Amino acid sequence: MIAHLDISTGAAGDKIVCALMQACEALGTCSRDDFIALFGEMVPDAEVSFSEGSDCGISGLRLSVSPAHHHDSDYGHHHDGDHGHHHRSWADIREMIVRWGSDGLLSQGAVERSLQTFELVAEAESRVHGTTLDEVHFHEVGAIDSIVDTVGACHLMNLLGLDEIYATPITVGFGTVDCAHGTLPVPAPATALLLEGLPVVAGPYEGEMTTPTGAGLLHANVTSWEPFPAMVPRATGVGLGTRKIDGAANTLRVIVGDRVAACPDADGGLALEQCVLLQSNIDHLSPEIAASCCEDLMKAGALDVWQEPITMKKGRLAFKLNVLAAPADADRLAVETINRTGTLGVRRILVERIVAPREQYERETEFGPVRYKTLKASPLHDQVSSWVRPEHDDVARIARKTGLSYEEVLNRLAE
Repeated sequence: MIAHLDISTGAAGDKIVCALMQACEALGTCSRDDFIALFGEMVPDAEVSFSEGSDCGISGLRLSVSPAHHHDSDYGHHHDGDHGHHHRSWADIREMIVRWGSDGLLSQGAVERSLQTFELVAEAESRVHGTTLDEVHFHEVGAIDSIVDTVGACHLMNLLGLDEIYATPITVGFGTVDCAHGTLPVPAPATALLLEGLPVVAGPYEGEMTTPTGAGLLHANVTSWEPFPAMVPRATGVGLGTRKIDGAANTLRVIVGDRVAACPDADGGLALEQCVLLQSNIDHLSPEIAASCCEDLMKAGALDVWQEPITMKKGRLAFKLNVLAAPADADRLAVETINRTGTLGVRRILVERIVAPREQYERETEFGPVRYKTLKASPLHDQVSSWVRPEHDDVARIARKTGLSYEEVLNRLAE
């Protein structure tokens, strides 16, 4: 299954757990009692409970962990992990998680997710405090409720069978936050390190909106920072934060479902991909420069680039530059387009494309080795016409070298 996380009001470990818990309950994969019983066995000195509530009319779930601490606001005056007084090292936590897996309390998938998440947070904390991974002791991860949040979220992700997780950009907030180390800027030091390489926005809400535990879970488990994927929704879950936000519900929502297959009857065949189409209307470049820009954009990682003739204002003949990009490359290629063409704007359109599996091979011909593309072996061979064609660059190279026309070379290679 796949999931989409809406984290427009930030992410904390307990909100992620509660959203996943509701989805699990809806699908019958895990109940609250199952979750509480599991952690009662793994962490007997902690009492775990859930409560239902609402925020701005949106109902959801809250998580409480005691008596390790009285569960406080995940966005209030405390760092996310500054919840308890159980200071543990990364080495201690790693040993605990591995033992839970060996004892059969956690699946191997949950163990791997948990270890990956905790290691990311531990690395961030070690960089902040200037110590080694195994030596660092820090309350942010050591607090017992942070262990419940992290391991609990990973356990529920595994029960749901989530092989892909999509998410919106991470709202981090702004201003300052008070924690054990004093007043610090938002995002807090460890959170800032965990967010490196991820898409983030400040958002309109002051304060710490995303915590280290939340950032660690997102960094370790989100596979695609893309718009809502093509899917058949099966369950929805909402995790509630305790801090009140003016004009917004402090919630984290997960929608879990099945990926939409482009061709349901062709296992391993057609693939459905989300793409971003970047477009610019251009009337100030010569055809030579325009062609060079297209080549440069392809080399920069575009999936495809093409031009369309158009007529702009005042009757000017011009062209529309189209750049097809993977969502992760869209912002970078938009900047490349502006830099290379001097256009004053780039439109972004979310599109989908169906991709036939293809493979490339090389074979000897009368002109020497030539690369070919063909439909990849799959069940599609029974449904889609097979095709084999030589690479354009090789055909053009041979035509220049031999003096033959492009068409004649193509025909002889196709024999």
